[in-house]
Amino acid sequence: MMSLFQHLFGRNRSEQYFIAIDVGSHAAVRSILFSENAHDRISLQKQHFELPRRDAHADIAPLVGEYLGRILFQYVKSIRAVPVQIVVGLGSSFAASDVRTVRRERPKPESAVEPKELRGILDGFMQTEAEQTINGEKHALAHLMPFQVTLDGYPIHAVSAETSGRVLEMQIFVTYVPSALWARLAGLRTLFGGIPIRFISNQAAIAAAMITLMNVSDAALVKIGARVTEVTLLAGGGVPLTGGFARGGDDITRAIAERLKSSDADAERIKRQLGTTELRADTLANVTGVVAGAVEQWLTDLVQFFKDNQRTILPDRVYLYGGGASLALLRQAITAKAWYHDLTFRERLTSALLVAEDIPGLKFRNAVSPVRGPEEVALAALIHRASH
Repeated sequence: MMSLFQHLFGRNRSEQYFIAIDVGSHAAVRSILFSENAHDRISLQKQHFELPRRDAHADIAPLVGEYLGRILFQYVKSIRAVPVQIVVGLGSSFAASDVRTVRRERPKPESAVEPKELRGILDGFMQTEAEQTINGEKHALAHLMPFQVTLDGYPIHAVSAETSGRVLEMQIFVTYVPSALWARLAGLRTLFGGIPIRFISNQAAIAAAMITLMNVSDAALVKIGARVTEVTLLAGGGVPLTGGFARGGDDITRAIAERLKSSDADAERIKRQLGTTELRADTLANVTGVVAGAVEQWLTDLVQFFKDNQRTILPDRVYLYGGGASLALLRQAITAKAWYHDLTFRERLTSALLVAEDIPGLKFRNAVSPVRGPEEVALAALIHRASH
């Protein structure tokens, strides 16, 4: 059935429109409207908006819902058409992600596994796990993504007449959103008489892009956000762990502000200038020590996170992204120090900065790349999910 907006403006076009939105941190919302036809992908509009800072989650949720409604109205009005797909990625400030393994023993192990069995596992999970109470707050299931399926302990990537066995296990990346926020987000689907919106964890979108587009099956993905560091482990093409801890770039900003007795805005500007020629030598000398101390505390918390959640051997590659990953002193610390010796038998781990341009398939006819840098990795992954 066509929506009211489709009836008004029609869909008989060779172009198809897509929207990707990254609600990835406590305050930043990045979005892009783009079109595709048989030959080209074109960037039409891109926006970056900073929501007002709020300490309480309940205070920021209404602002997120209101802004998303406003940006969707603006984009849809500009193209006078309903997008084929809208994907909204949610960061840990607005969603709780986890990895669940669902085990099902088959009554007839000699029979071939059928696709409906796999669908049945997902349907059953959605029925029984639609709501969760997390930290005393009710959450609704917003998205689930299977990453790995095993049969009697062996990974399977397709089913055929020869695919038989006793025990099916499915590794599922699940995303829960506080129920009050979810009511606002799900309500966006009713705009213009009905528009197609999917919500997904940013961590899930990036993990899928790393595995399927970059052929990275084993790695630690570490996003250093403003207030939270998010960690996802890839192992054998699956995702055994996702989580995070409450420390990020804002902690470094506060350390600078306290040292210089300056405002947070001035401290943030100085932090961004670290490692550049723009920063005065006396200011650099004054803040280097406190920044190094804040980075050391962040690294200590990262190690503790891995120790507390050691479900698998730490992979030999670490990818850093997010706004905090732009800080050279932080990247130097994780490269120079053997912080991982208690976590793995490996003699050496390699670390690299992950930027949006590393995600394959982001060619646009009218721009070299409309998304770039470590801050827009999630938006790059969401673009891929929107158009596939």
